Amino acid sequence: MYPKEYYEAIKQFRLMDDTFMSAVFDKDIASVNLLLNIILGRSDMEAIDVKTQVTYSNLLDRSIRIDVEAKDSSGKMYNIEVQNRSGEANVRRARYYSSVSDSKLLKRGQEFTELVDNYVIFITEHDILGGNLPIYHIDRIVREMSSDFGDGSHIIYVNA
Repeated sequence: MYPKEYYEAIKQFRLMDDTFMSAVFDKDIASVNLLLNIILGRSDMEAIDVKTQVTYSNLLDRSIRIDVEAKDSSGKMYNIEVQNRSGEANVRRARYYSSVSDSKLLKRGQEFTELVDNYVIFITEHDILGGNLPIYHIDRIVREMSSDFGDGSHIIYVNA
């Protein structure tokens, strides 16, 4: 049994808090599946591997730390970032996270066609894109053809 003040401290935590979110989702495949199914509007999402606080080190340039990293059975990668400060979830950061995580998905000698889909998901406390929507799916399109570019790069903002 823990002292009462421990329970009082735990009551103050929210999933928007990095430390608490990491503890809740670490290696908890069922919870991550539920979260991803809700965000992706699916019911069949099945992660096979879940890690929290994954660092992609870069010796010469900026490294990144992923709050929750998940991989599904087809190899698709899902990188979830929880941001309670709007300035920390800007669109250029999402682009950078996407590019750095992409750079870790191919091994030497693999063909570019083997690059799996990569989802970078920012869960933000406020609507930083300002459209008054709960979720935003950002995919690349070919403007002249109004069609999906199909490169497998996806950025999603969730307005918590």
